[in-house]
Order: sequence, then C-alpha cells, then structure tokens
Amino acid sequence: MTKKKFAFILSLFCLTATLLAQDNSVKSIMNKKYDPTTNLVVWPDEFNPTKAKWYVYNEIEIKAKPEVVWNILIDAKKWHTFYDGAQSPVEYLDTTAITLKNGLTFKLHTMGLKLLPVMKEFVPNERMAWEVLNY
Repeated sequence: MTKKKFAFILSLFCLTATLLAQDNSVKSIMNKKYDPTTNLVVWPDEFNPTKAKWYVYNEIEIKAKPEVVWNILIDAKKWHTFYDGAQSPVEYLDTTAITLKNGLTFKLHTMGLKLLPVMKEFVPNERMAWEVLNY
C-alpha cells in the first residue's frame, strides 16, 4: 500500500455547526486563501502552505473562552454529532484515551476518505495539528 501524507490543521472547523446552532455570537465565518502576512497558524515547516500540495485552514470568531472551545474540539468521538464532514464516530487507536492528545492515532471518515491521523502538535487551548496517512 502506498502511504500518502497529508496535513490537517484543525482551526475550529468542526465547531462551526455547533456554534451556529447554539450561539448567535459568531461574528463571522471566513474562507480565505493562504496569506503569510495575515494567517496566524503555526504551520510545521514541512506542511507550510507555501510548500505543501494540500492543506486545510478554516477560521471563525466566537465569543467563548478558549477552554470551552478546546474541550469541544478535543472530544473527537462526538464530532459526527455536529459536524457533517465527520461521516462516522472517530475511533481512537489507544482505547484508554478519552480525548485527543499529542501522539494519539485515530480513525476519521471524512469527505468520503478513511484517514488515520496522528496528532503531531497539541498546545491546549491554542492549536492542534495532525498528519494523516491513508489506510
């Protein structure tokens, strides 16, 4: 099997549906092309959009404490309940894991693809990033 590496940077994309449904304090939802002068994402060097063939970046502004947003994001087993892009419940390969954490591998079925992401960066209440191998 040929392994293809992709980078997924999760910047609150899976919260959009939940926050819109729960709270009208969402100020804006923006889709924008990569602009190194305005994007605040800390891209791992090998996945920097100027070098990567493919990347994901989504951004929303909300009136909520980072801890509230973070706790929703790291509970990936529930993504399918509010994010249409998650086509089935996320499964953690470490069956003792309760939430996402650095180094965790998980199964994600999204956009018709079955992916096996590995958490590569995990800074609580700030950012997370994962690398994906097809399986």
